[in-house]
Amino acid sequence: MSIGHSGIDKEIIKEVLSKDGVKIYFIGIGGIGMSAIASLCIERGYSVFGSDRCESETTRALCMQGAVIEYAQIGTNIINSLPDIAVYSLSIDVTNPEYIKCTELDIPVVSRAEFLGTLMLDYKTRIGISGSHGKSTVTAMIASTLLLAGKKPTVIGGAPICGTGAYLKGGREYFVYEACEYRDSFLHFSPSVEVLLNLDLDHTDYFENMESIKSSFAAAAQLASMYTVVNGDDKNLSSALSNISVPISRFSGDVGDYSYKTESENSGFYTFSLYKDNNYIETFSLSVPGAFNVENAVAAAVTLIKLGIKTDVIKTALSEFRGIPRRMEHIGSFLGKPVFYDYAHHPKEIRAVRCALQDMGYSYIAAIFCPHTYSRTATLFDEFARELAEFSYTVITDIYPAREAPIEGITSAALAGRITELGANSSATSESSALCYLKRMNFDCLVLMGAGNLDFVYSAITENKKGKK
Repeated sequence: MSIGHSGIDKEIIKEVLSKDGVKIYFIGIGGIGMSAIASLCIERGYSVFGSDRCESETTRALCMQGAVIEYAQIGTNIINSLPDIAVYSLSIDVTNPEYIKCTELDIPVVSRAEFLGTLMLDYKTRIGISGSHGKSTVTAMIASTLLLAGKKPTVIGGAPICGTGAYLKGGREYFVYEACEYRDSFLHFSPSVEVLLNLDLDHTDYFENMESIKSSFAAAAQLASMYTVVNGDDKNLSSALSNISVPISRFSGDVGDYSYKTESENSGFYTFSLYKDNNYIETFSLSVPGAFNVENAVAAAVTLIKLGIKTDVIKTALSEFRGIPRRMEHIGSFLGKPVFYDYAHHPKEIRAVRCALQDMGYSYIAAIFCPHTYSRTATLFDEFARELAEFSYTVITDIYPAREAPIEGITSAALAGRITELGANSSATSESSALCYLKRMNFDCLVLMGAGNLDFVYSAITENKKGKK
């Protein structure tokens, strides 16, 4: 059983961190979110310890910064380091021996969200980006613009940003962070500004239905001490926020406090104009493809304008923004055809990727998809099948379980079978065989999709790219 949030008060965490020579232990330090906070703690002078299942580029980088990391999660790691506080990822469960040893020794143990929610209180303006889709991209857009404006933001993302890892060292004026909704993590943060991009049913191992996730988003919006920026075109968000009391700035392609209009599209790359109360502000051109990135860019632009950043700086930053890894990332070629990699692991994200590739001029698109978690695959099974059936060919690899046990009848083979029933070409196979299957097919573009493990395919593509240099 997964561990939830500890419920330890922020004042207790602050008291622990205020002592001299504080030692912090991160259970699962190699994860993208945990490693970012560990880097921040090292920069702030804390002694950082941690563990993970295996060595990685991320853990090696942390060790270079000064972290002490073990590659077995055992109770003696806690005995040897004797931390003042331990931080855990929500992916661990109650049987984790390090978690158990901390509780036996009365060492405070808090979730990543609770810990981050306390750390951010030391920053003047805290900007949280939430939503079912696009959080990492908008976080990076806002961060890169603040950098260009000379504001030196401190940033904690959910993906590599601004040419660095998920952590960007900065000052104490702006703290930009990705606020994930999983298990109500974003309710432990303390935003000055909350940015809400969209809302869809997801994380169904925790949220029972759409109403429960709407309730959480409404609570997150209420946390903003200054205001909340909201996508007014998202019906689920509009419904969820109908009764909140904090000031809201809505952006919309139709009618809102801020409205926008698409001016042109060139091979998947868009230009749009932004208005405030129907008064023209500026026209922006993007260097990342896809109509979905127009919404992302509008959310970033509105937030930055309200923060007082000059429009010409925003325009330049958005035009220079080239995206982040695994978000419509061009990684090489296969059989002479371009290959893109995207984090898409929800039916709406899969549709957005396909539409973006079609805008770029690709007609026969092959996809390798790794489903992420059994619960998401089960709840959205038919939606996944319908979206994947729109590709010319789809290879489904093994479901990435993350924190979950298998669900009877929910398999990659079952999903491929449903896609085939819809009249499309699909096959389930191991990741190592996926590219072999596609050698028999004709396509003009290949996209890898999923939040799970496609490392074998990725390495095969990128190593081939290196070999051609």
